[in-house]
Parts: sequence; C-alpha cells; structure tokens
Amino acid sequence: MTALKRQPRLNHSILALMNNLDPEAIDAFENSLKELPLAEAQQRKSAFLSETIETYGRELIKDRKRLILMGIASVLFLPLFFVTIPVYSIYLSTKRIKTQKIRWTLDRWQETLGKDYDLLYQKFRNY
Repeated sequence: MTALKRQPRLNHSILALMNNLDPEAIDAFENSLKELPLAEAQQRKSAFLSETIETYGRELIKDRKRLILMGIASVLFLPLFFVTIPVYSIYLSTKRIKTQKIRWTLDRWQETLGKDYDLLYQKFRNY
C-alpha cells in the first residue's frame, strides 16, 4: 500500500462549510471543483476527507477522555452520575451520525478517489 501524498490544504471557509458533511454542502463542494482538472479535483477531495477523518479522530479521543473523567468523578460524587448517562447517550448518537456522514461521503466519492479510497477508508476504520 502506498501512503497518501501530502496534499494542498483547503481553504478554511470551505472546511467550515464542509464540517457538517451534509449532502448540500458536499454538492456545493463538488460544484466548486467542476472547473478543475480531474486529477486536482481528486486531490482536493482526498485532502478534504483526510482532514475530516483526522478531525473526527481527534474529537473522538477528546470525547472519550472527557467521558472517562466524568465516569471517575461520578464514582466520587454520586449526583454527577445522573449527568454522565445523558452525556454518554449524546456522545454515542453524535458519533453514530458523524460516522454515517463520513462513510456516506467516502462511498459517494469511491470512484473519484481511486486508490486513495482504500487508504482513507482504512484510516477511517482505525478510529
């Protein structure tokens, strides 16, 4: 397997728009790439997904640490236990939604990404 090449960083306003990975945002991003050559559009899509997956992984790690600290604190302070359960439920639903959106985007761009698809999918599965 070949490693992903260092790709150009995306404009932060595009990243802010794409952070939610809604179909409308994905369509807007694809429309902005229509005038670019196919290879460059593939590179930008790959860079976007790579950054999105990295951000997703960082958020998961941060949320897991927060849940562990809340769990420890809830053992020490019983009233905090009743807050930990809803927070855990919110964490699980948010994780499920983000996972579905990333997987949907990966599947949508599978043909466009070519060989980068397998690398990005493996990177995603590692989280």
